[in-house]
Amino acid sequence: MTAVPKIALGKESTATTNLIVSFSSDKELKSLKLSSGETEFIKSAIKQDKKLIELNQYGRFLFLIFNEKPATDDASLELFRKHGAAIYNSCKTNKLENIS
Repeated sequence: MTAVPKIALGKESTATTNLIVSFSSDKELKSLKLSSGETEFIKSAIKQDKKLIELNQYGRFLFLIFNEKPATDDASLELFRKHGAAIYNSCKTNKLENIS
């Protein structure tokens, strides 16, 4: 039986903290200190209409949920629910124990 990853709400992260980040524009990602290649990868994924973007930074995973609108309506909440299931499956596959 696979253990369920521990999920913690956090305001601080380290270079090894696995993160789930919701954003509505690429400008909001500056605090993550992404490389130019990662930033271009994210922009390309957004252009391809991807809403869940997963980055493996060889020490941590970043799960980025692109939501053009704030989560105030039912469609946005459903988007987060579906992506939560995908993130959970990725955590199990990659044997992640903690995520913030």
